[in-house]
Amino acid sequence: MKKIFSNKSRLVMIAAVCIAVIIGVTGVILAGRAGIFTNIINTVTTPVKTLVTGIAVKTEELYDYMYGFDELKAENELLKKQIAEMESEIRDATALTEEKTDTVNTFSEEKIREMEEFFNQFNSDSYE
Repeated sequence: MKKIFSNKSRLVMIAAVCIAVIIGVTGVILAGRAGIFTNIINTVTTPVKTLVTGIAVKTEELYDYMYGFDELKAENELLKKQIAEMESEIRDATALTEEKTDTVNTFSEEKIREMEEFFNQFNSDSYE
C-alpha cells in the first residue's frame, strides 16, 4: 500500500499551514488597519463572487422560465376546456333554435289550415 502522505503531499500541507498562519497573524496584527490585506482578499474573491452571482442569476431565470411554462401550460388546458364547453353550449342552443323553428312552423301550418277550414266553413255557410 502506498504511503498516505508522500513527499509532495507533505510539502503542500506544510505550505498551506504556513500560509494560513501568516494570514491569521497578519489579520491579528493589522486588526483595524488591514487595508492592504483586505484589498488583496477582495481582489482574489471578486471574480469568484461575480461568477457565483452570474450562475445564480441564470439559474433563477431558468427556474422562472420553467415555472412560467408550467403555469402557461395549465392556463392553456383550462382555456381549451372553456372553449369546448362554450362550443357545446352553442351546439345545444343551435339545436334548440332549430327545434323551436320547426315547432313554430308546424304550429303555424296547423293554425293556417284551421283558419282556412274555419273560413271555408264560414264561406260555405253564407252561400247556402
